Amino acid sequence: MKNEDKLLDAIGMIDEELIPEMPKAELSAKAADGKKASAKKSTKGRKAFWIEIGIAAAAVILVVAIALPKVLYKKKNRAVKAEAVYPEMAKYPESVSPVFRGDDYDPDAYREQYEKWRASRETFRNQPEGYADGFKKFLEKSTSTFAEEAGDENFVYSPLSLYLCMSIVAESADGNTRQEILDLLGVPDIETLRATSKSLFLANYVDDGAGKCLLANSIWMNNRFDYKNDTVERIATEYLASVFSGDPEDEKYIEEFRNWLNRQTDGLLTDYVDDLPMDKDLLLMVASTINYNGKWGMRFHEDETKPGTFHAPAGDVTCDFMNMEYEKFDCHTGDGYTAIELPVTGNGKMRLILPDKDTSAQNLLKDKDFMEFLNNSYTDGNVFGEAMVDLSLPKFDVSYKNDMIDELQKLGVHDAFDKDRGNFGSITDQGPDDKIFVKKVEQDVRVMIDEEGVKGAAITVAMIVEQCAPSAKYTFVFDRPFIFEVFSDTGAPLFVGVVNDPTSK
Repeated sequence: MKNEDKLLDAIGMIDEELIPEMPKAELSAKAADGKKASAKKSTKGRKAFWIEIGIAAAAVILVVAIALPKVLYKKKNRAVKAEAVYPEMAKYPESVSPVFRGDDYDPDAYREQYEKWRASRETFRNQPEGYADGFKKFLEKSTSTFAEEAGDENFVYSPLSLYLCMSIVAESADGNTRQEILDLLGVPDIETLRATSKSLFLANYVDDGAGKCLLANSIWMNNRFDYKNDTVERIATEYLASVFSGDPEDEKYIEEFRNWLNRQTDGLLTDYVDDLPMDKDLLLMVASTINYNGKWGMRFHEDETKPGTFHAPAGDVTCDFMNMEYEKFDCHTGDGYTAIELPVTGNGKMRLILPDKDTSAQNLLKDKDFMEFLNNSYTDGNVFGEAMVDLSLPKFDVSYKNDMIDELQKLGVHDAFDKDRGNFGSITDQGPDDKIFVKKVEQDVRVMIDEEGVKGAAITVAMIVEQCAPSAKYTFVFDRPFIFEVFSDTGAPLFVGVVNDPTSK
């Protein structure tokens, strides 16, 4: 078993090879040496360890200076072992300076900043060919399974948040426990998963002033246990995860965990976070978050918003409808539904799917052909075409909390949830009598729209414990249950949901 000095030495020697690569990037800063610090405490012969470390890197791509993710960031807080600092992106011109707006407009300065922004966005998108193949396979398997939860209540699911969370669980597992998760995530081996997860993270990360799609990972350890140094180090570097350690029965540690979740999601899910506990037998808590915010490419005018009737399954309700007349959008007519896509400035799009009057959202979500359409975000040269649209869309603010273990078992993940078969020997030394298993996989998601745009947040946590063809004109009136998707700028589905009652949270 490795002692804390070896761990600190190993972490202190992290260099550029461990920093997530970015296509066409040239590393120009060497990794800083890590500081050593230690505090000893043992239970059942296991030691705790503490890390303070800082690593920085920079890249110059085309005409753009972009900071690569700083894998570890020095913190004085005793619970923080390693804190990820996420990518810095060139800013969209209007968000940078008044010289890009109104009477102060400077075309040359604007053009220069715009080119930096455009090159920056392309750099993040430019991931290895086929990097999302595993995620697409995961979508095909998982979306219909989780969509079965959509009854008469509102429903929201975040595929990307669950994928990133389960990736770290797979890294912590071993043997058949790991293999079942790899099969679910659509990759042949753990090396492919590391590359896939990193590319998905970087390709979908947006923080440029035009839009926001902030992703964050973290692991929370129990300071009574000893962990394998190379695995902790790998989770920090390969998955851009912050690393924390403390006593899961200490209210200050639990509060820090909740505060981290609220910071990552701008407090949009505080009702869920404030009740999120840690288990006294906690071995590892994995948390993955998404914080999305984008403005409509064509905004609704508030003076056009009018009250109207929405035909919810439980009875008619009155809500505010945003309205727009005779505007051009991408539309599609399918078997039992029509669909429209609303562009989000610099941050993907929102797809709205209205079932025909004689078809329910639940029946559509059980249809194989419809699910293939739902999982396909790419419209260029595909089924969508431009049409003139009259649109009436209710404002909504919907959220959904989902205990995901039953669905994950249906998808083939079994050993991870079985105390007798769970194998997490990758993260800690596990003896034949050690009962380690995943006690909880839970997701809470919230999506809201108004005249300005769309916001969404998702938290996925996994707790590992030890126990002993369109027509020329469309009219869309979303006055009955409908389905929605929010895609990132790369086409990755961030949120999938059903609005059965826009007045209910």
